[in-house]
Amino acid sequence: MAGLLPRFLFVFGFLLYVSTVQANVWTVDCTVLTTQRMDPIVFPNIEPAGHVHAIVGGSKFDESAQYDDLQQSQCTTCNVAKDLSNYWVPQLYIKKKSDGKFHFVDMDFHVYYKLLNDKGQTGFHNNPLQPGEILPFPTGFQVLAGSPSQTEEDFNINHQCMGPGTFTHDFPPNPEDCWSVRAEITFPSCWDGVSDGTQGDHSYHMSYPIGGDWRAGPCPDSHPKRLPTLFYEAIYQTGDIFEAGDELFYSFNDRTGYGFHGDFLMGWDDGEIQSMIDYCIANEDGAARQCGIEKAGPYQCPWEGWVDGEQYKGVLDQLPDWE
Repeated sequence: MAGLLPRFLFVFGFLLYVSTVQANVWTVDCTVLTTQRMDPIVFPNIEPAGHVHAIVGGSKFDESAQYDDLQQSQCTTCNVAKDLSNYWVPQLYIKKKSDGKFHFVDMDFHVYYKLLNDKGQTGFHNNPLQPGEILPFPTGFQVLAGSPSQTEEDFNINHQCMGPGTFTHDFPPNPEDCWSVRAEITFPSCWDGVSDGTQGDHSYHMSYPIGGDWRAGPCPDSHPKRLPTLFYEAIYQTGDIFEAGDELFYSFNDRTGYGFHGDFLMGWDDGEIQSMIDYCIANEDGAARQCGIEKAGPYQCPWEGWVDGEQYKGVLDQLPDWE
């Protein structure tokens, strides 16, 4: 199964691309940079803190990273050199029935930047995007979507059992049928126009459109500005590990999956997102060329940090500490 996984991912990605060629969307594909109990958004300047995350992106990530730090990254584990952002999600483990231990699960990561307005998905001919309708993320922007304390289903969070293709808000009921488990979260796109997310709960500065559906709808008066809609896709490679009777766990002792969440620490080069938005406004091939994004890689990029992430990998007697 492991040898077939890259082929499956390629076919899946290609089919997804074909299905969205008329949509103003760009994607960034990443490998894991490091696995750590760090969260510079929720627990800045503290290590270890929170629970174990799988982190991708700019190599300068650490417990105190901010925009200016990320801009000093030597490289990124994503396939867009001008994106030095960090993206992170909870680490997944499998508790094996056979030995009662927790087995680390590898992950591939993809983020979609969708240009959605009040009417929904924009495109050059269908629902054309207007200048100023969607703004770039401001310098220093950060946001958290979802919550590890969530205990019931959330419309914005899904898990797909890859293979059968079934969707559930919680973990798939029969993970042994999945060649991987794909966790998904869509971020809110309406911004208050003021806060960069460094204060409060790191999510109050953002809102979903009126009605709570990320796919379309006007922004509320409290959050009148619209930013690109972020969509995270974390593909956990469970296929070679999970057997009937085993159990999935997120790193904060979540055996339901409802607590899946994502963090975004913006690190794009200044002006780059505005340039891509402008490309999709002005060019008929904007959808086919993903708003003119320049891709290469994915890069082989060593983390510039100092904490050994291997302590959170392999086969563990218990989950690492969590808060």
